[in-house]
Amino acid sequence: MVLITRDDMQEYVISRLGYPVLDLELELQNRNGMGHVQLAIQDSIDYFYRELGGEGSFYDYMVIYLKAGIIEYQTPPDILEVVDVQPSWGNGFTPWTAFDVGANESLVATTGWSQFDLVTYTAAQRYISDVQKLVGLQYNVWFNQVTHTMKIIPTPRADRTALAAVYRKVTLSELFHNVIFRDYCIARTKEIWGDILSKDDYVMPGGGKVNGQLMLTNARADKERLETKIWNESGKPWIMTDLSM
Repeated sequence: MVLITRDDMQEYVISRLGYPVLDLELELQNRNGMGHVQLAIQDSIDYFYRELGGEGSFYDYMVIYLKAGIIEYQTPPDILEVVDVQPSWGNGFTPWTAFDVGANESLVATTGWSQFDLVTYTAAQRYISDVQKLVGLQYNVWFNQVTHTMKIIPTPRADRTALAAVYRKVTLSELFHNVIFRDYCIARTKEIWGDILSKDDYVMPGGGKVNGQLMLTNARADKERLETKIWNESGKPWIMTDLSM
Protein backbone atom coordinates (compact mmCIF):
# COMPACT_ATOMS: atom_id res chain seq x y z
CA MET A 1 0.00 0.00 0.00
CA VAL A 2 1.55 3.26 -1.19
CA LEU A 3 -0.27 6.43 -0.17
CA ILE A 4 1.15 9.44 -1.99
CA THR A 5 -1.73 11.76 -2.86
CA ARG A 6 -4.85 12.96 -1.10
CA ASP A 7 -6.94 10.84 -3.46
CA ASP A 8 -4.95 7.77 -2.37
CA MET A 9 -5.70 8.72 1.21
CA GLN A 10 -9.41 9.12 0.45
CA GLU A 11 -9.55 5.64 -1.10
CA TYR A 12 -7.96 4.24 2.06
CA VAL A 13 -10.40 6.04 4.38
CA ILE A 14 -13.61 5.11 2.54
CA SER A 15 -12.45 1.50 2.21
CA ARG A 16 -11.89 1.36 5.97
CA LEU A 17 -15.42 2.73 6.43
CA GLY A 18 -16.88 -0.12 4.35
CA TYR A 19 -17.30 1.39 0.87
CA PRO A 20 -18.52 0.11 -1.58
CA VAL A 21 -20.23 -2.62 0.48
CA LEU A 22 -21.76 0.14 2.59
CA ASP A 23 -23.32 3.22 1.03
CA LEU A 24 -21.62 6.22 2.66
CA GLU A 25 -23.88 9.23 3.09
CA LEU A 26 -20.96 11.51 2.32
CA GLU A 27 -19.79 13.61 -0.60
CA LEU A 28 -17.03 11.47 -2.12
CA GLN A 29 -16.17 13.76 -5.03
CA ASN A 30 -13.08 15.89 -4.54
CA ARG A 31 -14.77 19.18 -5.57
CA ASN A 32 -11.51 21.12 -5.25
CA GLY A 33 -10.89 19.69 -1.80
CA MET A 34 -14.44 20.32 -0.55
CA GLY A 35 -15.72 16.74 -0.55
CA HIS A 36 -16.45 15.49 2.97
CA VAL A 37 -13.58 12.98 3.07
CA GLN A 38 -11.19 15.50 1.56
CA LEU A 39 -12.21 18.00 4.24
CA ALA A 40 -11.55 15.39 6.93
CA ILE A 41 -8.10 14.72 5.46
CA GLN A 42 -7.27 18.44 5.35
CA ASP A 43 -8.52 18.95 8.91
CA SER A 44 -6.28 16.10 10.05
CA ILE A 45 -3.26 17.50 8.18
CA ASP A 46 -3.82 20.95 9.71
CA TYR A 47 -4.13 19.46 13.20
CA PHE A 48 -0.96 17.40 12.88
CA TYR A 49 1.10 20.27 11.48
CA ARG A 50 -0.23 22.76 14.04
CA GLU A 51 -0.23 20.68 17.20
CA LEU A 52 1.94 17.59 17.00
CA GLY A 53 5.67 18.22 17.13
CA GLY A 54 6.56 14.54 16.94
CA GLU A 55 4.15 13.45 14.20
CA GLY A 56 3.45 16.34 11.85
CA SER A 57 6.73 18.25 12.14
CA PHE A 58 10.35 17.91 13.20
CA TYR A 59 12.47 20.03 15.49
CA ASP A 60 15.27 20.92 13.15
CA TYR A 61 18.10 23.37 12.53
CA MET A 62 18.38 25.76 9.60
CA VAL A 63 21.62 27.44 8.58
CA ILE A 64 21.19 31.16 7.85
CA TYR A 65 23.78 33.37 6.21
CA LEU A 66 23.27 36.72 7.90
CA LYS A 67 24.28 39.85 6.02
CA ALA A 68 25.22 43.10 7.68
CA GLY A 69 22.42 45.62 7.18
CA ILE A 70 19.87 43.02 5.99
CA ILE A 71 16.84 42.44 8.22
CA GLU A 72 14.41 40.29 6.16
CA TYR A 73 15.17 36.76 4.91
CA GLN A 74 13.18 34.24 2.86
CA THR A 75 12.60 30.80 4.40
CA PRO A 76 11.74 27.45 2.75
CA PRO A 77 7.97 26.78 2.50
CA ASP A 78 8.13 23.75 4.81
CA ILE A 79 9.12 25.85 7.84
CA LEU A 80 6.31 26.08 10.39
CA GLU A 81 7.95 28.13 13.11
CA VAL A 82 11.30 29.72 13.93
CA VAL A 83 12.10 29.13 17.58
CA ASP A 84 15.43 30.89 18.03
CA VAL A 85 18.44 32.20 16.12
CA GLN A 86 21.95 32.14 17.54
CA PRO A 87 25.33 33.11 16.06
CA SER A 88 27.42 30.14 15.01
CA TRP A 89 30.97 29.48 16.20
CA GLY A 90 32.34 31.38 13.23
CA ASN A 91 34.68 30.22 10.47
CA GLY A 92 36.78 28.04 12.78
CA PHE A 93 35.27 25.98 15.60
CA THR A 94 36.79 27.64 18.60
CA PRO A 95 34.94 28.72 21.72
CA TRP A 96 37.27 31.68 22.19
CA THR A 97 35.99 33.53 19.10
CA ALA A 98 32.41 32.35 19.31
CA PHE A 99 30.80 35.69 20.02
CA ASP A 100 30.09 38.64 17.80
CA VAL A 101 32.77 40.73 19.50
CA GLY A 102 34.78 41.80 16.46
CA ALA A 103 37.38 40.33 14.15
CA ASN A 104 39.98 38.13 15.86
CA GLU A 105 38.88 39.18 19.34
CA SER A 106 39.35 36.42 21.86
CA LEU A 107 38.43 35.54 25.41
CA VAL A 108 41.74 33.77 26.02
CA ALA A 109 43.29 36.97 27.33
CA THR A 110 40.58 37.25 29.98
CA THR A 111 41.00 33.67 31.21
CA GLY A 112 44.74 33.14 31.10
CA TRP A 113 44.32 29.51 29.92
CA SER A 114 46.87 28.15 27.48
CA GLN A 115 46.99 24.37 28.07
CA PHE A 116 43.75 22.39 28.19
CA ASP A 117 42.40 19.14 29.49
CA LEU A 118 38.75 18.03 29.60
CA VAL A 119 38.08 19.50 33.04
CA THR A 120 39.59 22.85 32.05
CA TYR A 121 37.72 22.83 28.76
CA THR A 122 34.41 22.16 30.51
CA ALA A 123 35.07 25.00 32.92
CA ALA A 124 35.95 27.23 29.98
CA GLN A 125 32.70 26.38 28.22
CA ARG A 126 30.73 27.22 31.34
CA TYR A 127 32.59 30.50 31.65
CA ILE A 128 31.90 31.35 28.01
CA SER A 129 28.22 30.54 28.46
CA ASP A 130 28.09 33.03 31.33
CA VAL A 131 29.91 35.68 29.31
CA GLN A 132 27.61 35.16 26.34
CA LYS A 133 24.62 36.02 28.49
CA LEU A 134 26.24 39.40 29.13
CA VAL A 135 28.01 40.29 25.88
CA GLY A 136 26.83 37.81 23.22
CA LEU A 137 24.64 39.22 20.46
CA GLN A 138 21.03 38.17 20.92
CA TYR A 139 18.69 38.18 17.92
CA ASN A 140 14.98 39.00 17.93
CA VAL A 141 13.07 37.06 15.26
CA TRP A 142 9.66 37.69 13.68
CA PHE A 143 8.41 34.89 11.43
CA ASN A 144 5.51 35.07 8.94
CA GLN A 145 4.07 31.68 7.94
CA VAL A 146 2.06 33.15 5.06
CA THR A 147 4.89 34.92 3.22
CA HIS A 148 7.61 32.50 4.45
CA THR A 149 9.77 35.38 5.58
CA MET A 150 11.45 36.25 8.84
CA LYS A 151 12.92 39.47 10.17
CA ILE A 152 16.06 39.29 12.30
CA ILE A 153 17.04 42.27 14.44
CA PRO A 154 19.70 43.51 14.99
CA THR A 155 21.87 42.82 11.96
CA PRO A 156 25.41 41.54 12.65
CA ARG A 157 28.38 43.90 12.48
CA ALA A 158 29.81 41.68 9.73
CA ASP A 159 28.47 38.89 7.53
CA ARG A 160 28.30 35.66 9.48
CA THR A 161 26.60 32.28 9.71
CA ALA A 162 23.87 31.60 12.28
CA LEU A 163 21.80 28.59 13.29
CA ALA A 164 18.02 28.83 13.60
CA ALA A 165 16.04 26.30 15.61
CA VAL A 166 12.89 25.62 13.57
CA TYR A 167 9.93 23.32 13.21
CA ARG A 168 9.52 21.98 9.69
CA LYS A 169 6.72 19.99 8.11
CA VAL A 170 7.08 16.33 7.29
CA THR A 171 6.10 15.51 3.71
CA LEU A 172 2.52 14.46 3.00
CA SER A 173 3.66 11.00 1.93
CA GLU A 174 5.40 10.60 5.32
CA LEU A 175 2.26 11.78 7.08
CA PHE A 176 -0.01 9.48 5.06
CA HIS A 177 2.09 6.47 6.07
CA ASN A 178 1.75 7.31 9.75
CA VAL A 179 -0.68 4.76 11.20
CA ILE A 180 -1.95 7.16 13.87
CA PHE A 181 -2.60 9.83 11.24
CA ARG A 182 -4.64 7.38 9.13
CA ASP A 183 -6.71 6.39 12.16
CA TYR A 184 -7.21 10.07 12.96
CA CYS A 185 -8.48 10.73 9.40
CA ILE A 186 -11.00 7.92 9.79
CA ALA A 187 -12.17 9.28 13.16
CA ARG A 188 -12.50 12.79 11.69
CA THR A 189 -14.47 11.46 8.71
CA LYS A 190 -16.79 9.59 11.08
CA GLU A 191 -17.22 12.79 13.08
CA ILE A 192 -18.30 14.73 9.97
CA TRP A 193 -20.55 11.86 8.91
CA GLY A 194 -22.14 11.57 12.36
CA ASP A 195 -22.61 15.33 12.62
CA ILE A 196 -24.49 15.35 9.31
CA LEU A 197 -26.72 12.37 10.16
CA SER A 198 -27.44 13.57 13.71
CA LYS A 199 -29.30 16.58 12.35
CA ASP A 200 -32.21 14.37 11.26
CA ASP A 201 -33.70 10.91 11.77
CA TYR A 202 -32.05 9.40 8.71
CA VAL A 203 -33.44 6.28 7.02
CA MET A 204 -31.12 4.46 4.63
CA PRO A 205 -32.28 2.91 1.34
CA GLY A 206 -33.99 -0.38 2.23
CA GLY A 207 -35.45 0.94 5.47
CA GLY A 208 -32.44 0.75 7.76
CA LYS A 209 -31.88 3.60 10.20
CA VAL A 210 -28.60 5.24 11.18
CA ASN A 211 -27.99 6.59 14.68
CA GLY A 212 -26.03 9.69 13.74
CA GLN A 213 -25.68 10.93 17.33
CA LEU A 214 -24.14 7.64 18.44
CA MET A 215 -21.74 7.74 15.48
CA LEU A 216 -20.78 11.31 16.36
CA THR A 217 -20.21 10.43 20.03
CA ASN A 218 -18.07 7.40 19.16
CA ALA A 219 -16.05 9.36 16.59
CA ARG A 220 -15.23 12.09 19.09
CA ALA A 221 -14.20 9.48 21.64
CA ASP A 222 -11.90 7.90 19.04
CA LYS A 223 -10.35 11.28 18.28
CA GLU A 224 -9.78 12.05 21.96
CA ARG A 225 -8.18 8.64 22.50
CA LEU A 226 -5.86 9.12 19.52
CA GLU A 227 -4.89 12.63 20.60
CA THR A 228 -4.01 11.36 24.07
CA LYS A 229 -1.99 8.51 22.57
CA ILE A 230 -0.06 10.90 20.34
CA TRP A 231 0.78 13.34 23.12
CA ASN A 232 1.92 10.52 25.39
CA GLU A 233 3.98 8.54 22.90
CA SER A 234 5.24 10.85 20.17
CA GLY A 235 8.98 11.40 19.90
CA LYS A 236 10.68 14.53 18.61
CA PRO A 237 13.62 13.60 16.37
CA TRP A 238 16.45 16.08 16.02
CA ILE A 239 17.70 16.32 12.45
CA MET A 240 20.60 18.53 11.38
CA THR A 241 19.67 20.01 8.02
CA ASP A 242 21.05 22.86 5.96
CA LEU A 243 17.83 24.21 4.44
CA SER A 244 19.51 27.29 3.01
CA MET A 245 21.27 25.45 0.18
